[in-house]
Formats: sequence, structure tokens, C-alpha cells
Amino acid sequence: MEPVAYKVLARKIAEDMEKYIDRERKARRPLTYRNVPLELGQLALCELHNISDGSWEPVFMIWTLPKIRRADRAERVPAI
Repeated sequence: MEPVAYKVLARKIAEDMEKYIDRERKARRPLTYRNVPLELGQLALCELHNISDGSWEPVFMIWTLPKIRRADRAERVPAI
């Protein structure tokens, strides 16, 4: 098997992740963080783990936090 450049692999992962996000949104199961839907532009590929020959596992982090709705903020404020 021929080695693949990381930038080619990262682009393929981004394309697949975009398809996944779109598919889940259309199925009314969006990718969320704290009940707020995430977009591809809010994610960053931070690690790639080589699981086996030709098999990779991406690790993402949230690069920009989604805006928290007022209802979510109110739940976190302790009542006095």
C-alpha cells in the first residue's frame, strides 16, 4: 500500500465529516454540544491514530464554541 500524505487524508476526513453532519441534520439528529448544533467549521482535526494498515481514527476538538441559548444559561445559574 502506498503512503498517503497527511493533507490528503485530512481533506478526505473533512469531506466525510461534512457528509456525516449533513446526513444527521437531515435525519433530525444533528451533531450537538450542550444541545447546540455544530457545523464543520467549528471542529478541528487535532489527532490521527493509525489503527491498522490503511485504517485511521480521527480525533476532533471544538475549535469555536457554539453560542449558548439563554435557556441553557438560566439552567446553570444556581438558585439562591
